[in-house]
Amino acid sequence: MGKIEKETFKRLYTLYFISKFKDGVYGSTRLQKSMYEALKNSDIKPFKFQYYNHGQFSFDLFFILEQLLSMGYLKAVPLDCGTGNHYEISQFIKIDDFQNIIDNVQFASLIANTEKAIDEIGYLGLDEIIKIAYKEIEELGAIKGETVFFDENVPEMLEIPDLDDNECENLDLILNPNFMSAMGLICNIIHKTKFDVSKVKRTYKIG
Repeated sequence: MGKIEKETFKRLYTLYFISKFKDGVYGSTRLQKSMYEALKNSDIKPFKFQYYNHGQFSFDLFFILEQLLSMGYLKAVPLDCGTGNHYEISQFIKIDDFQNIIDNVQFASLIANTEKAIDEIGYLGLDEIIKIAYKEIEELGAIKGETVFFDENVPEMLEIPDLDDNECENLDLILNPNFMSAMGLICNIIHKTKFDVSKVKRTYKIG
């Protein structure tokens, strides 16, 4: 049994969540509100949600979404209405592997509530989703800019039953935006440079 970092789990869960939609998520509002519904009654909460300009909102989820787009794990296609994007999993990643990891993390309430939220509100019209969101806000007496609906509570390191230490380290790396950005730069330089591998001196026993 290995362990992954908290931020890795957040990125992993975001990919998992989006992959559970039949054809991706239409709009960031739908994503934010659907995930809020999934997490509010779950034992483990990867993201903090608060009352922002347009209801229940997670800044952390917003930033994770941007990271996954920059790494190429997600792609965003502008919606026909001209406002927002359609988010879907990139074809080059094996989402089945990521889904299996989440399914075996042993947070049954997270999995059950994710499926329930997507099934119950994930495919509703946007106006109806917003209506449901603001009805709850009114019932809770939430105050814009002040109310925190819930905090994230993921431990700094999270045990993954089906992966060993090396596999977890690899997962941390491939879901780390800084590492992926650096590797992209290296690959780009190598691609543009006349690089003769036969002339590279081999070095043994480094460190």
